[in-house]
Amino acid sequence: MEPRPHVTPAVPPTPTTIRGATLGIALLAGCLLAGCGDLTLTDPVSMDTDETVPSLQFQTQLVTLPDAVDKWGRGMALDEPVAQWKRSWEKSGPEAERIRGELRRAVASLLADPVTAHELESAVSELERTLAGVDHLLGEDFPTHFSPALASARQERDRARTALDAGNIEATLEHLMAGADGLQSVTPGVLAAELITEAEDQLRRIQDDGSYTQETERAQRLLIGARDALERDGGVMALKRAWYAVRLLEQSSSDAL
Repeated sequence: MEPRPHVTPAVPPTPTTIRGATLGIALLAGCLLAGCGDLTLTDPVSMDTDETVPSLQFQTQLVTLPDAVDKWGRGMALDEPVAQWKRSWEKSGPEAERIRGELRRAVASLLADPVTAHELESAVSELERTLAGVDHLLGEDFPTHFSPALASARQERDRARTALDAGNIEATLEHLMAGADGLQSVTPGVLAAELITEAEDQLRRIQDDGSYTQETERAQRLLIGARDALERDGGVMALKRAWYAVRLLEQSSSDAL
């Protein structure tokens, strides 16, 4: 039986703007939990009505840039590209993806020789299986914030398969990494880190305005807890705490008007 991702049900979010994109609150994919190398998540999110933001976790092994370097680039002194890739997830939007795209191209070029077509066949099949699992689970009814990530991953899956069939190892590897990045962007740690950044920006604005309230203090404690959960690889708990922190900060800002 194919491994399938799980999606957490959501409490309907209040519309807000996260780094310039108007989406449901906490629904922007953006930055990555530092230190995460691939999409192997052994504790998938179950259907829990207490959760707040839909997110996907995967039981499949997808090839992110750090994972590719670990598999095929040992001894190549590629620590810096891996570090840059991780830091890129601390940002959001086109600039962050541009950075990751450049890094993927550079690393794919360097790893093209050690990688075999057989290894890439397995990796492409794994990406295909993962997306088939997503389609089976979600069908046509999925949260709108999944749409860009899934569309990107599907496009990269098709490009990877085409490149592999043509014998283009470098292009196959590049598209595999891009597809994995697309799916990574809707995992709990990614969404939690994006929300934490959004909440911290809101908190600074509130402090600058001098409109500190009881809700602000509660939100600050939640953010500390969310950061702690991320450091412990508790993306689901971090996401939940960050979501409530943003809600409290919105309430605090509203009360101050």
